Amino acid sequence: MKYFFTFILSLISFFIYSQIYSEEAKLLNPLRLEGGFPLTLTTTRSAVFYDQSINNLDLQNVQSGFQQTGIDAVTYIELARSMSGMDCKRSALKYLLKRDIKFLIFLTKQKNQYSFKFAPFNSKIDFVDSTKPCWLVQDQSLNSALKRIYQEAIGSEKKQNFLINDLPEYISENEITPINGRRNELLATDLGYFAVAFPKFGEETPDKEFENYLAENYTGKYEIVDAYAEESDLRKKGFLFILRFIHTKGSLAKNILGYQTPESESALASATFINGELQLKTIPSSEEIYKFYFKKLETGEVFLGKWDADITWQDALKNHLNAYKAEKKLK
Repeated sequence: MKYFFTFILSLISFFIYSQIYSEEAKLLNPLRLEGGFPLTLTTTRSAVFYDQSINNLDLQNVQSGFQQTGIDAVTYIELARSMSGMDCKRSALKYLLKRDIKFLIFLTKQKNQYSFKFAPFNSKIDFVDSTKPCWLVQDQSLNSALKRIYQEAIGSEKKQNFLINDLPEYISENEITPINGRRNELLATDLGYFAVAFPKFGEETPDKEFENYLAENYTGKYEIVDAYAEESDLRKKGFLFILRFIHTKGSLAKNILGYQTPESESALASATFINGELQLKTIPSSEEIYKFYFKKLETGEVFLGKWDADITWQDALKNHLNAYKAEKKLK
């Protein structure tokens, strides 16, 4: 009995470990929060990434405080939306470059504590250089945190930004989207005729599991490619399709991908396959899910299929590829 429980615990540990870290965690967790006030913060443009726990009134107070301090926050971006998947990250990167952003300000709230992380923007897909120190300001009171930022600013550098917005400028949802071509709630049924790129997750254990699953379950022509491979380079190498996914709360994921969902819906019905039979399972709309889809590299056209999201990436991937197999009558 002792060995049985040890075995069960090891399975649970492997299952947890083999899940993918969110892009948000990959971005924020490695930050070196040991720097002081950034000397060029009040002479350049900044973008604020905020989490869903921050309400509009808080954001208005933040912008008012920044205006007084001289921090030119020219855009406010929902963190979960921008970090929900590689396609959304690339949209966010393109937007930041277009706005000539030099600093990223990550505003989060946990256990009634507000946290500001100020980091130089590196103009790359990973957004920040984890080897460079960032400035952390946190307090249970938002006004106290803003006061500390103001005091540090006036003691470090002369205010040079004067034409600063009175209110937060929110980015349009159309600016950060995984869909830049035609949108289909159909499956990419011609996958088997073309080379398909399957990007790694960038984590050793999930990548190995991913590789093994594809080897056993995908019969078409494919190659596992680097997580950050440029789509233009993949197209030049002959790939026509690429697998992508969204990882965030179910309600937000549906909104990002353009599925129609009533705002009041507390649970989402998702298509899954059990013993080869299509069934529906219900997942709370607030639960974090994975949803896979294929994109045509040449046109940006996406093939979403039915809403087949699931709580783990393994089940979400199986749902989507099993739907493809059922459509093509493959075993």
